Amino acid sequence: MITHQHHDLFIESCAVRQLAEHVPTPFYAYSQGMIRTQAAAYQTMAATFPDAMVCYAVKANNHPAILSLLAEEGLGADVVSGYELRQAINAGIPPQKIVFSGVGKTVEEINLALHHRIAQINVESLAELDVIQTLAAAFGHPARIALRINPNVDAKTHAKITTGKEENKFGVPLSDLPAVIHRVQSSPHLHWQGLAVHIGSQILTLAPYQAAYAFVMQVVRDLAGHGIVIDHLDLGGGIGIAYHQGPEFTLADYGAMIKTTLGDWPGKVIFEPGRFIVGAAGILVTEVLYIKETQKKRFAIVNAAMTDLIRPALYDAVHRIVPVHQSDATPQSYDVVGPVCETGDILGRDVLLPPLHAGDLVAILDAGAYGAVLASHYNMRSFPAEVMVAGDHYGIITHRQTFEDLNTHRSVWTGPATPKLQG
Repeated sequence: MITHQHHDLFIESCAVRQLAEHVPTPFYAYSQGMIRTQAAAYQTMAATFPDAMVCYAVKANNHPAILSLLAEEGLGADVVSGYELRQAINAGIPPQKIVFSGVGKTVEEINLALHHRIAQINVESLAELDVIQTLAAAFGHPARIALRINPNVDAKTHAKITTGKEENKFGVPLSDLPAVIHRVQSSPHLHWQGLAVHIGSQILTLAPYQAAYAFVMQVVRDLAGHGIVIDHLDLGGGIGIAYHQGPEFTLADYGAMIKTTLGDWPGKVIFEPGRFIVGAAGILVTEVLYIKETQKKRFAIVNAAMTDLIRPALYDAVHRIVPVHQSDATPQSYDVVGPVCETGDILGRDVLLPPLHAGDLVAILDAGAYGAVLASHYNMRSFPAEVMVAGDHYGIITHRQTFEDLNTHRSVWTGPATPKLQG
């Protein structure tokens, strides 16, 4: 749904060049149709299980316009903060379809989850389990929990987005399992219903998944020996998309592998896709400011920056960058860079593009996940606008911030405004 037609780039039936006449660059544009298609594909795979729930990983893109689409498609939510929880509920996702993950849940966030009686809290440590137990006692109803275990599996992805190895901060080590069993069996305020595992993001092969899920099933069998019946398995997400190399398996392959690994286990399966749903559905549109040539490099300096899309700087991610208007001219090699005063402000290296000039537009593809949500105000840059496209119509879902917006809740120093603190 993002294609070149007659030399012009289109997102669904909207010409990107025409969008840029109405929306100041840089801006994100999302295809509503692609989001719905990806959500439906995942739901179809999940429907092959007798009892399954697809919970979109809100961290991938938390925009309420996207969450409301996914609520319409019947998806739940995997959240990692109290505000994400509130955002999901406000967008129409029922609490009974929400799972709360993350290693650093605050007392306020746990209370919020208990108040809404969400589907499951994924416990990441013994210390967190003790806090949940104490808070659940005050609510008068047990906390529904799953224990996130660390299988020590290398997902073979970037080091900064692998989450299932022993040196990562995520999950409870197997050595803590006896203590967890003791706490749960001695507390009426905890309902241990599941195990959870998530080994990373942008995973391109099935082998790490298979190893992690086999580990989980062994734990299920071990717990049964202690009289603990696990009837929920949260299998995480992490399926990669084709930035420049796609996964070596299909969704059907993934589902078949899970069925083989789980065998005749009869419980509920929870999936947490994020990037898979929204990644390919978004583009970042930016305008060339200057062309600069040195003895070693030709730079296309654009008005988007690492503050708008930090993935290349943070993860060494490679995004396809294409011209909004194609040309038959011989391509040239460019480093596409932004205006931020950092050497790392590079959006693409050695990108082949037609000869560019100031005012030309280029689009950075596959930017729907971990794009706008990771934007920053560094160099006092405003967040980019965001646009949702449906067919040949579009709507601005986030307006670009003004100088005044950036200074909301900020003020100059005019002297003490509070009483002196007593030491």
